[in-house]
Amino acid sequence: MNKFETCDEPQGIWPSDIRLASNTRKDEYLFDSNRAGGQFRISRQAYLNLINHLRTKGSRVEPELKARLATKLIELRESGVLNPLVDTSMVDWLSEQSRSIPVSGRIEKLLEFLARTTKRIGDVIDLSDVTIMERAFAWSESSDWRELEFLLNHLIQTTRIERVSASGWFKVTVEGFDVHQKRKPEHDPSQVFVALWFNNETNALWEALELAIRNSGYAPIRIDNQHFWGSIDEEIITQIKQSKFLVADLTHGMEGARGSVYFEAGYAMGLGKAIVLTVHEDFLNDERPGKVHFDLQHHTILTWSEKNMQEFKMQLQDRIKRLFGTGPIETTA
Repeated sequence: MNKFETCDEPQGIWPSDIRLASNTRKDEYLFDSNRAGGQFRISRQAYLNLINHLRTKGSRVEPELKARLATKLIELRESGVLNPLVDTSMVDWLSEQSRSIPVSGRIEKLLEFLARTTKRIGDVIDLSDVTIMERAFAWSESSDWRELEFLLNHLIQTTRIERVSASGWFKVTVEGFDVHQKRKPEHDPSQVFVALWFNNETNALWEALELAIRNSGYAPIRIDNQHFWGSIDEEIITQIKQSKFLVADLTHGMEGARGSVYFEAGYAMGLGKAIVLTVHEDFLNDERPGKVHFDLQHHTILTWSEKNMQEFKMQLQDRIKRLFGTGPIETTA
């Protein structure tokens, strides 16, 4: 019987996970995970949802979903969240994604892991050690050794690492350290790109979005109040690349869906960036013309209205913190 067949005694997500006794809420489980780099919490409902996703999509997808989850937990831990929570929104979002990181990004993350694991220049890294190997899996979003070896071989071919022995010993080369030390951050960990319809009807929405994002420890930017050279399209692409994630509101007026918002959301998804979707509650009504496009209807979407703006702000703030942790900008909230 698969260990996910029952959650009466959950056994963790990866074989080496150890369930810990804790004082956490009764509807949460606490695990110490070598794959995830330390402790993490998962809500009971999220665990049930994970079981459901794995049953529905089949065993072929199971390792990929687990790989995406490991990547997310590593990312949260790197951003300062020491005991990240896996909740239903995270499981649902990850189940909707393809690979979270492009292959080129996975290669760079693997090099970063190897360089950071090396205590002194010239030290050998033993990837046959289960502890190190599992963390290499998580950093590079690899499902198994076959994928990890493919990425390792690319690093060897580009002279960033060298194989010391056939048993799994490697070391980072001078070129590898140079690339690692010179590589610019993939994004500003504090910046959030906001895509929405700029109109008087959405002024109150912007105020709620801005406050929720800032109260979560991040800095929101919107393209209409940026000063830049060149075309606006180029600036949009630049700012999305630099942002940690994107918040996109799908509300629009009588002229129809905002093509720019859908473009910005699609471009961010293509980069492997996470997206938080919002929309006025009327646009999820199947009878309304111009409703949310079908290809996004299966995503989790937070709804707002003029009457529930305070509740919406708190829901958005909670979702951001659960997905990404509290940001690096000091906040009084």
